[in-house]
Amino acid sequence: MEHWGLSTFFVQWLNYLPSRVLGLSYGSGNLLYACVSFLGFWKLIQLGYQAWGKYADNTLSRTWVFLLFLPNIHFWTAGVGKEALLWVGLVYTLAFIQELRRYPSGTLAIFLSFAVRPLNGAILLVLLGIRLITTKSTQLPGKWIWTGVLVLLMLGAGYRLLYQTHMPSLSLSALEEFSRGQFAFLEGFSAGSEFPMETYSWPRKVWTIAFLPLDLGNGSIWHIAAAVENGFTLLLLGLAVVSWIGAGLKVSFPGFLLYGMAVGFLLILAYGLTLNNFGIILRMKSFYMPFFLLAGWHILIFPKKSYYCSWF
Repeated sequence: MEHWGLSTFFVQWLNYLPSRVLGLSYGSGNLLYACVSFLGFWKLIQLGYQAWGKYADNTLSRTWVFLLFLPNIHFWTAGVGKEALLWVGLVYTLAFIQELRRYPSGTLAIFLSFAVRPLNGAILLVLLGIRLITTKSTQLPGKWIWTGVLVLLMLGAGYRLLYQTHMPSLSLSALEEFSRGQFAFLEGFSAGSEFPMETYSWPRKVWTIAFLPLDLGNGSIWHIAAAVENGFTLLLLGLAVVSWIGAGLKVSFPGFLLYGMAVGFLLILAYGLTLNNFGIILRMKSFYMPFFLLAGWHILIFPKKSYYCSWF
C-alpha cells in the first residue's frame, strides 16, 4: 500500500499481487491482461447487438463485428499495460451512461479509468453528468443528488489534474506552457518519429492524430498494419460523411456510440496539446477509434433509419 497512487503507480500496485505474491511470469501477465480486455470486447458486442441485432432483414446489419478485429486496438490491449484497463473501463462506463443502471460496475469502471489515467476518468465523469442532467427518466432515484455528487467528484478530478500536470491554473497561458513542456519532454526520447505538432494548425493536428501514418514507413509489419488501418478508417469515415450529407444530416446514434465518440473528440483535443510522436499517438487512440469506425458503419448501413442526433 506504500506504493498506492494514480497512473503508472496504480498499475504497478495492481500488478503486485500476481507478480510478487503469486510469482506469475510476464507471459502470464499478458494472458491476464488480454482476458481483462476481452471483457471490454464482450460488453461492446452486447451493446452492439442490442442496437443492431434486431435488423435481421438487413444482411449487412451484423458486419460491424468485423470492425472489432482491426489490429491497433488488439496490439495495445493484448498485454500488460494501461490500454487494456482503459478499454474495459471505457466500455463498461459507456454501458452505464447509456442504461443508467448497474451502478456498481459503472462506478468501478469510472474509478478504474481515473486511477489508470486521470484525464480519461475526468472526461467520463463529465459525460455521465451531462447524461444525468439531460435524462428525462423518472425512474432514476435521487437524480439531483447524483448530480451533486458528480460535481464534487469533477472538482476533485480537476484539482488532481492540475496537481499532476503542475499547472498553476486553468488559464490559456498555463495550458500553452504545459503543452510546450510536454512536447519538449517527448522530443527528449529521440524516438525518431516526432513531428512539429506545436507548429500545426488545429485541423492538421486532428488529421495527424486521427489518420496518420498513411505511408509504409520503414516497412515494419506494425507500421504497415497501422497505415492500412488508418487508410481504411479514412475511407470508411469519408464515405460515411458523404452518405451523411446525402441523407440530409439526419443521423441518430446509439447512446454508447455517441458518448464513445465524445470521449474520442475530447481526447483528440487533449492529445493535440500534448503528443508529437506517432508511436504514442497510435497507443493513445487505440481504445477510442473503434467508436468512430462503428459510427461510420452505422451511417452507411442505416442511412434512412435515422433522425436528428439525440443524447440517448
